[in-house]
Amino acid sequence: MATRSRPAGSATIKRSSSSARPPRSAKTSASTKTSASTKTSKEKAAAAPHKTYHHGDLRRALLDAAVLELNEVGPDELSLRGVARRAGVSHAAPYHHFADKSVLLAHLAAVGFTRFREHLVSAAAEGGDAPRLRLARMGLGYLRFARAEHALFALMGSSPSQTHAEVWAAAADASFAVLVDEVARVRADAGRTGRPEPDAYLHWSVVHGLAHLEQGFGLGHRVDVDALYMHIAARVDAIYDEGAREPPSSLSMKLTTDC
Repeated sequence: MATRSRPAGSATIKRSSSSARPPRSAKTSASTKTSASTKTSKEKAAAAPHKTYHHGDLRRALLDAAVLELNEVGPDELSLRGVARRAGVSHAAPYHHFADKSVLLAHLAAVGFTRFREHLVSAAAEGGDAPRLRLARMGLGYLRFARAEHALFALMGSSPSQTHAEVWAAAADASFAVLVDEVARVRADAGRTGRPEPDAYLHWSVVHGLAHLEQGFGLGHRVDVDALYMHIAARVDAIYDEGAREPPSSLSMKLTTDC
């Protein structure tokens, strides 16, 4: 069979065409795709919100998540795994700060006492410069905190948090100290001398008893608890009026030995 002759210059035309638009090599194509992919990933990472836990951020995030978890499931069902899930971190992350659940609960109690103190200070300020009104407002603030932070308030006085008292004891003492300060103002205004701690325990017993009765025994369905507290507070205030006697000094010494 005769072979068809190729027109002269056809090869040259083809090479010329090839040299004008060289094919992309596999290496170049892969490099371009990788670059585009990398750029897209970086852009996505920059655009997407993300959390970084450093310089204590993780601990704070875990405690905030634990408070929400406590409010939702209570102390018995609360778990480090659930807290990690709510905080959006790995299941192992909480163990960098809390060895186990009991340690976490103790730290939650410390958070509670810190918030409690801040709440009491703010409530007392509502009374301005009047000592008795400041103390009464603090009592109302106590009741409001117990309602608003029901789960946290219950945990602060429950056995699960008692295992590691050293974690929350300082915060608890600080919250009691603001009550003692306000009672001291009232006593000084009434011309009373001596230590204020016994009277602080009296006021604490009254308001905490009401908070406990409201939470656990339905007192709020029977009476206006705030109004009842103000009534009782006025009766308690009578101990500072002229003619009211101080308790025996021996009793005061027993009450203040460990204060």
